[in-house]
Amino acid sequence: MYASVSGMSVAGLSAQLIKVEVDISNGLPAFDIVGLANTSVKEAKDRVRSALRNSGFSFPLQRITVNLAPADLRKEGSGLDLPIALGILAAMNEIDSSLLRNYIFAGELSLEGLLRPITGILTMAVCLRQLQIEDESWDSVQDESLPEQPFTLVIPPGNLAEARIVPGIMSESVVSLARLVRILKKEESFSVTVTSEQEVSNISKPQIDWSDINGQNQAKRALELAAAGGHNLLRLCDDVHL
Repeated sequence: MYASVSGMSVAGLSAQLIKVEVDISNGLPAFDIVGLANTSVKEAKDRVRSALRNSGFSFPLQRITVNLAPADLRKEGSGLDLPIALGILAAMNEIDSSLLRNYIFAGELSLEGLLRPITGILTMAVCLRQLQIEDESWDSVQDESLPEQPFTLVIPPGNLAEARIVPGIMSESVVSLARLVRILKKEESFSVTVTSEQEVSNISKPQIDWSDINGQNQAKRALELAAAGGHNLLRLCDDVHL
């Protein structure tokens, strides 16, 4: 049983369309994720398993292989939780695979099946917009499993205002995995969510946080000392040999 779902992964300042391929076969129960996934992506196995069960779905006691293509691109973050879960449901025939063709899914799953916000949504939205307006780039990511029409980006509610900063793309949000499945089956519809100007304004303002800086420990210590003592920053940087 095979299914594929579209997701996105952020690498640096750009995002890449990811094809999440799921194969369920007979054999000893196993859950493997391949395709140059980092630790946070591989940990999706435990989140997805619990999210499916707590959303009212059974988890197959078979061999599950998830491939994240292209395989030579490093995947980071928890945003692939949602497409992996949907791929498993499609491979189990809980969802018709054709219903997934026009969507890109991104979101972290809680153990109870709720969608949690992730980082990098703005980058994903910008990349999706570029793919849609650059014919050559858009054609380059197409294959038989992808739609000819533009995708709709499906994300957690906490990321919707951020995604809608980018004009020209379609974006929707949903609160839980169970509700998303009902929407895909046409049993429900996406809620009409109006993004206020205040929400967009708040998202647009730079929100710099120390935790956003990876590494650079010497530079951060120089900034801390300069702020604490009112020192000249450039001279202090020389003193700590930056």
